[in-house]
Amino acid sequence: MKLSAKEKDLKTISTEQLQLEAKTIKVASIALGIMLIMLLCLGIYLSINNSGSLSFIVAPFILSPILYVFSKKAFIINEELKSREL
Repeated sequence: MKLSAKEKDLKTISTEQLQLEAKTIKVASIALGIMLIMLLCLGIYLSINNSGSLSFIVAPFILSPILYVFSKKAFIINEELKSREL
């Protein structure tokens, strides 16, 4: 998955590759979301029991924009797949 400005045009990629990439992005997004929620819960738990573990609470918020990038890429791929089905 390339997210740079030099990214291939989606029209040149085969439908099967786009479907595979969409599925991969979906699985990665779900896994990352679950891990960020678990990290946030761990941070809250540790901050209640111990003091000085603020980094576990801040890290999920810092890493959450990755989910936005994944969802935007998945939306673009799904739009291309819908346009090919017509």
